[in-house]
Amino acid sequence: MARLLGIDYGTVRVGVAVGEEASGLARPLTTLDARSQLMERLQALARTENAERFIVGRPMRSQGEPGTLDGAILHFARSLQALGFRVEFWDEGGSSLRADALRNLLDGRRGARNAAKARRERRDGDRDRTAAALMLQDYLDHHAGESAATDGDC
Repeated sequence: MARLLGIDYGTVRVGVAVGEEASGLARPLTTLDARSQLMERLQALARTENAERFIVGRPMRSQGEPGTLDGAILHFARSLQALGFRVEFWDEGGSSLRADALRNLLDGRRGARNAAKARRERRDGDRDRTAAALMLQDYLDHHAGESAATDGDC
């Protein structure tokens, strides 16, 4: 089964997660600076993690229309493909907002200290890599149902 890299693309930071089809689990990996040697660093991560393909988050609006960064995301995906990588898109479905909600749930409290901590985590990229992991987990969960349905078909 394949290892996958999940990407939460942004013009400043790119969240990266890794997941395995065999285990069906994704985890946050790292956050990269989108403005500095992004493709080289992604190539190195793909080699290190033995990733077979990239799952790139593509936010879709409720009407099914692409989000505001769609052109940049498509350009980014074409750059990955030009390097020889397989790329699939997955609706990231507000994964950044879900990452924030998860952090608030884990913190269990609010206030000025948490607001400062949340700003620091956004700056440090925790939100981005967590969003990538949530998006990749959604992808794995969806496709696990497909593979389970076809496992019995011989």
